[in-house]
Amino acid sequence: MLLAPLWWLFTTWSAWVSVYELIRKPHHWHKTEHGHDLNKEEVLLEQIV
Repeated sequence: MLLAPLWWLFTTWSAWVSVYELIRKPHHWHKTEHGHDLNKEEVLLEQIV
């Protein structure tokens, strides 16, 4: 219960950032890019299998 106000602050902040981004960049999606540590041959092998 001691950290509840801090949780509310972060939750409120993230909600406002989401609303702002929805208005300013409605088709933008924060994605995590995967496979940068693999070379092209390994990526092709994974796609085949």
